[in-house]
Amino acid sequence: MKDSFEQITPWQQELQRKLPPIGILIPLLAILTIMSAFVNDAFSPALQTMAQDFESSLEQMQKIISYNLIGMGLGVLIFGPLIDRYGRKKALIICSFLGILINLAMINAPSYTWLIIIRIGQGIIFGALSATPEVMIKDIFSPRRFVIFNAWLITLFLFGPALSPLIGGYIFIWFGWHWIFYGVCIVLAISIFIVLCFIPETLDPSKVQSIKVKQISKNFWQILSTKPALLLIINSTLLTCAVFGFPTLLPVIYLEDYQLAPQVFGYYTFALVLLQIVGIQLNKLTMKHGFSPLKVWLAATSVQAFFTLANFTLVLNPQWLSVTSIILVLGLNMALNGFQIGNMTVTYLMYFPQMTGTAVSLLTFIRLTIPGILIGWLTMLPRYQGATLLFINGCLILICCLGSWYFYHKYGKNFN
Repeated sequence: MKDSFEQITPWQQELQRKLPPIGILIPLLAILTIMSAFVNDAFSPALQTMAQDFESSLEQMQKIISYNLIGMGLGVLIFGPLIDRYGRKKALIICSFLGILINLAMINAPSYTWLIIIRIGQGIIFGALSATPEVMIKDIFSPRRFVIFNAWLITLFLFGPALSPLIGGYIFIWFGWHWIFYGVCIVLAISIFIVLCFIPETLDPSKVQSIKVKQISKNFWQILSTKPALLLIINSTLLTCAVFGFPTLLPVIYLEDYQLAPQVFGYYTFALVLLQIVGIQLNKLTMKHGFSPLKVWLAATSVQAFFTLANFTLVLNPQWLSVTSIILVLGLNMALNGFQIGNMTVTYLMYFPQMTGTAVSLLTFIRLTIPGILIGWLTMLPRYQGATLLFINGCLILICCLGSWYFYHKYGKNFN
């Protein structure tokens, strides 16, 4: 078993001789992955100013965050088969170049309507860009080293939503919101140069896939018609709605309802994402100690459901709502996500060992698109100084808990 985890192909041996040092490769791939989070979250402290510039309301400006999620879902679904056909290096270069163009279009958008169109396009491009580095790491390394380096990639990626509003807030205060996107263009231009000069194509020529729409559609249908897998998709998507809810809905609550300074807002989102990162690392430790992913997931969702008492307590006692109380309750909501989403994903993928890539792309598409649509609709509801967000989060968590226990009683025996 140890040998199989360490095994590498002749192509990988040759490829590793052509690569730049790991200290350059992994940070580069991490930065390209983080860009998708940065373009979606960095401008949240500037929403009030952007609403004035585009002659729209704050509620309308909130929606452009969710439109980006829809685009990212489409990008992952579309580009997954394409990078298996045309290669990873080309995907990085083309998506980075298109990313520069779409960001320049964002800066010069003539109206709110055009801004919506551009944001969806931005999501498609950066969704594809962020998905490619993980595939490249899998191309390059043995299974064991893939797990090690991909863990770094995921951890660095999660710092994107945490740091983006913080960095974006200071850029906005010092230079204006346009420079948030100029900064992304500069990073992408440097990345194109590095990829062109130093990064080889990682796709093994013997593994190039043809694009057969009929077969891809057949695989998607097989996944959706597998009942336990469909239940896991639904459960994971609902929990993702709770995860994505706070970056989309919280900025207006804090900036408008509580008059929080834009440069301070990022510290609060950083704390929430940091809690999720801690959860992921602790979950990794439970796996190393031999605990069942399914049972860890069940324990986490049960405790998380209990914590929703805090959500409904604040909703029923609005006089207790404040910047501090909202962030504390959201912290209770977020802290246990790290024990659930990854374990649900592993359980889901065990049903499709023969088509992992297709299964991942479909799951990611649904987990981005449905929350994007749902959260876009939620922005139209009255905020009630954060009570609406806390109530919706609490309801989603309770539904996920019920769905998790239903899955365990219906299909859990297959994993004992």
